[in-house]
Amino acid sequence: MSIPASRFLLRLDEAIQATKDPVEADCLRAKQVCYLGRQGHFDEARALLADLRARHDARPRIDTSVWLNMAEGMIKLYGGDAASALDRFKRAHALSAAAGKPALQAVSAAWLAHLAYVRIDLETMAKHLTVAFSISTNADSFAR
Repeated sequence: MSIPASRFLLRLDEAIQATKDPVEADCLRAKQVCYLGRQGHFDEARALLADLRARHDARPRIDTSVWLNMAEGMIKLYGGDAASALDRFKRAHALSAAAGKPALQAVSAAWLAHLAYVRIDLETMAKHLTVAFSISTNADSFAR
């Protein structure tokens, strides 16, 4: 990547190199896409997302599907398309809830809460925050 290295990206790179599970590695790469989207590095984020989608579209797995929706949502949100971002975060939330993946559900609920906050929809924000905090742990720092 041609992005200035951050501690977060360096930790993700180390975790990707350390894991022997290719699905886990691609979930970590999707987290990189989330970060790149949030930082406005849209070309790099889209390129990495396209590579991940190409690998996983034929044989989707729940973890990668959730993270790919989250990553696309970040690109949409920080690219100025909050409505499309909301759709992606809702998809991620529904997939993770249906699959019984609380850590992933907590992350998507946290971002749904953020979007509700931006819309000044405090009731929805509180609902999503309650979900995010009730099912996340201190280890789920990405959600918290």
